[in-house]
Amino acid sequence: MPPTCSQVPNGGEAQGIRGDPEAGLCYNRPRPRPQPPGRIGIVKLIKWVIGLLVAGLVLLGTAAVVLLWVVDPNEYKPWIERAVEEATGRRLQIEGDLALTVFPWLGVRVAGVSLANAPGFGPAPMVEVGTAKVRVALVPLFKGELRADELLLEGARIHLARDAQGHTNWDDLVQAAEQRASGSAPGRDEGLASFMIGGLRIEDAAVHWEDAESGTVLDVAPLDLHTGPVASGKPVDVSLRAGVRTGEPALDLVLQLEARLHPDGGFEQLRVDPLQATLRAQGPALDGRRVDLDLQGPLTAALEGPRVQWTGLRLQARATGPDLPKEGAHASLRGNVHVDMSQGTARFEPLDLSVDGVALEGQCSAHGLPDKPAWTLALKSATFSPRDLLKRWGVEVKTADPGVLKTAQLQLDAEGAKDRVELRKLSATLDATHLQASGSVEGFAKPVIRFEARLDTLDADRYLPPPAEQPVGEPGKAPEGGTSAAGGDRLALPADTLRNLDVDGKLTLDRLKISSMQLRKITARLRVKEGKASVEPFGVALYGGTLKGGATADVRAQTPRYAVHFKAESIAVGDLLSDLQGAEARIRGTAAGSAR
Repeated sequence: MPPTCSQVPNGGEAQGIRGDPEAGLCYNRPRPRPQPPGRIGIVKLIKWVIGLLVAGLVLLGTAAVVLLWVVDPNEYKPWIERAVEEATGRRLQIEGDLALTVFPWLGVRVAGVSLANAPGFGPAPMVEVGTAKVRVALVPLFKGELRADELLLEGARIHLARDAQGHTNWDDLVQAAEQRASGSAPGRDEGLASFMIGGLRIEDAAVHWEDAESGTVLDVAPLDLHTGPVASGKPVDVSLRAGVRTGEPALDLVLQLEARLHPDGGFEQLRVDPLQATLRAQGPALDGRRVDLDLQGPLTAALEGPRVQWTGLRLQARATGPDLPKEGAHASLRGNVHVDMSQGTARFEPLDLSVDGVALEGQCSAHGLPDKPAWTLALKSATFSPRDLLKRWGVEVKTADPGVLKTAQLQLDAEGAKDRVELRKLSATLDATHLQASGSVEGFAKPVIRFEARLDTLDADRYLPPPAEQPVGEPGKAPEGGTSAAGGDRLALPADTLRNLDVDGKLTLDRLKISSMQLRKITARLRVKEGKASVEPFGVALYGGTLKGGATADVRAQTPRYAVHFKAESIAVGDLLSDLQGAEARIRGTAAGSAR
């Protein structure tokens, strides 16, 4: 017979015997371990929270099923259309069905959506969307977090326009958004704690841009944009492909871009690394040619300003087609770009440019952006061979002296603005000849051109074609196919061009050798204005004497008029004839005369 609890010391508690002493019942049971204070309460709390969450999820799931069975989202289409029209003043049409999902993703899929255009821009909608789909995880929204599936936009058609007065068809939308923003409560922060989107997929989109103010027409189609997952402070992979067609003359472009975007936490700064873009251009505007561009280099942009810093920019270009080398024409550009729109400035330095083997270095800067842009450019080339460059282009140059066209160098310093270009300094060297020049052009519709140029020494005979072996014609007989001076064709001048030009320039040549003649101190002033062109005064020192004169061409009337006059003084005829004939002349003396 087991002992009663009263027979066991301390009621059996000390020996692990449990029971009811008053009922005379005792039994053996292991004694539980002592629990730390508060642990039992925490465990119960966790169980309670888990049970509450499970119950909540069950309720939400049940509600979602009931909602999908009871509520037809298409009944809300008129309400959505009215809300958009009240907010924007534009009519919204939803022609397709609304498909709704509630749990675990709160989502909607819609088809056939269009937004009306602004008044005065035609009856066609401004925006048309074939299909749009978005899904958001429901539970994270209660924690202030956005977890979205991939956003899909298919078959979007966007029509953008500017009228002749400079108004765009989105001005009213911007004004409405600004009014709503100004009416919101200040200092209110409704930002999300975090967000994550599975990606953005835009497929088969098209954008049409028509500018009546400038006459520009542009079509972007097809436009495909894919991104990887988008999350707070995380890099985003972006892939873009777009076709672009310009107006007349037509130019077809194909753009491809692969990049990784690195935004900071507040999206105030964006780093793009790596970045690779390609552009292919062809069409009637290029006369059968094709241009391929390859762009690389990390980019950093700050929204404040905005500011852009492009370090290590690398641009490769290749052109193929008629009148170009078989392997194509090549160019490359390297350097660093800094743009600060808050200051209206941009810099490209250092600038390393290579064009078919001709290397140039320098810098370029701009200021007054974007309203009153002005720029400066400084370039200097390395020494190169013009003969080799022409040979690469398939041009074989035959000269009397095969040793010419071997070395050349170029240096320029220029600046300009919207309707003005000034060449402050141009220095060029070709073999033993040096050129110094400056000039300016103002107004490109009816250009006003001013220039000065000076050459030191030029032996033109070395650059002329080699003498051809031709049979000597009979005395007094013109070569076959030739024309006499009296019966020859009239001098054809570009009359329309001359009527629109305003030119004033000075030319100086210290020494010139041509047809074995030695000429010095050649000066000429070229002037063109309102259809009248003149080279006057003209002067040259030769063989102890001078030759002065001028020439004019007047195309203001329907029939052009020409005039030439000159005056020669104290020219040593014997020395002149000796150089022309290459032998001692039998005639001696000086010549003088004039003609008109």
